[in-house]
Amino acid sequence: MEKERRRNLDAAPTWNDRHTNFGLGYAYMQAHLPVRQQTEAVGHAVRAMYLYAAMAYLARRTDDAQLQAVCDALWEDVTNRKMYVTGGLGSAVNGEAFTDPYDLPNDSMYCETCASVGLVFWAKQMLLLSPDRKYADVLERAIYNGTISGMDLEGERFFYVNPLEVNAYQGGRKDQEHVKQERQKWFACACCPPNLARLLASIEDYAFTQTGDTLYTHLYMAGSVQTRIDELPVKLMQKHHYPWDGSITVTVEGTGQFKLAFRIPGWCEGAAVSINGEALAADDLVDGYLVLERMWKLGDKIELFLPMPIMRVYSNPEVGMNQGQAALQRGPVVYCIEEKDNGSNLSGLRLPRESTFTISYREDLLKGVVKLEADAFRIVKTEHLYQTRTPEAERVSIHAIPYFAWGNRGTGEMRIWIYENAE
Repeated sequence: MEKERRRNLDAAPTWNDRHTNFGLGYAYMQAHLPVRQQTEAVGHAVRAMYLYAAMAYLARRTDDAQLQAVCDALWEDVTNRKMYVTGGLGSAVNGEAFTDPYDLPNDSMYCETCASVGLVFWAKQMLLLSPDRKYADVLERAIYNGTISGMDLEGERFFYVNPLEVNAYQGGRKDQEHVKQERQKWFACACCPPNLARLLASIEDYAFTQTGDTLYTHLYMAGSVQTRIDELPVKLMQKHHYPWDGSITVTVEGTGQFKLAFRIPGWCEGAAVSINGEALAADDLVDGYLVLERMWKLGDKIELFLPMPIMRVYSNPEVGMNQGQAALQRGPVVYCIEEKDNGSNLSGLRLPRESTFTISYREDLLKGVVKLEADAFRIVKTEHLYQTRTPEAERVSIHAIPYFAWGNRGTGEMRIWIYENAE
């Protein structure tokens, strides 16, 4: 029986597979191998995320070290070889699927909203297995970028796919009136709108986990959490303007000896912490978490400072289409440039490596966001398709907004990856 089952799994795709599974065979349904033999993410990205989340849940509930190791191997494959800078997943329209490592096109990708939502589900289960910053960093990246980009700021229109680049030549024509990457009111396959809605409605479930005598803070969200640690009632109150500002105040409402662990994000350098005004060392971390243990008193105040410089993010050299380009990130938020602020032909912009950015919180822009601005150049257009002389460039300013907020001011070009200029 086992040999026959293996022959069925290893068989070449049938006519039905080729026509109903997009030529991906059993991989499309995550049925190509028994789960304990899987080491690479393949097939339909959303199905993969749901399967992996279930595997991590089962590994925790049954204390299955082997299954946990499989989850870790799949995590490394997804997050280090097949994930977009936004936390988007699924680089192929065909089958809404994973492809080869580092195959991450920006304008022909899929990045279904449901796949990023599924990544959040999986990351939460991995955190419950083992509280490690690498899971929470991806959780945060997906929440602030790849998921909420799937809904407009009014909560009424939705993206099924989330491109990282939209240009005026897509579809074989250059016509500014026909750059039609825009959110829709509904879809015939209506998975993304309710999936995103349920994530937003339960977002507090992803901010904290508890292990033994330790309460872990994975995400910084203004509000409160109540729990019991070793039968002691504990309440934490958070106040801040995150993700636009890295100053976070946490007030402890509880008395007793217990541990509080706060994630110091992987993007953050130079974090600082104080308790009741007394500065403490913030560089002795346990798996990326600052663990504070003491006899807590009612009203103790923890102040965290997470510096948020503007960072240029560069791709692994294996990602060929991103070479010579940089993405912009501040805190957990990935930025993009839109035609609305920068004019058309965004691929002609050049960002000098020595350019510095100014930041400004604009309450009147996109319901309140931090905007970035820097000096740059634009390659001057010519009537020639090719030329032998060095292209001329004019000085301009680049204006960048958070990626999640793009497409809320009409249609037009957009891109995350910006070409750099060494001069």
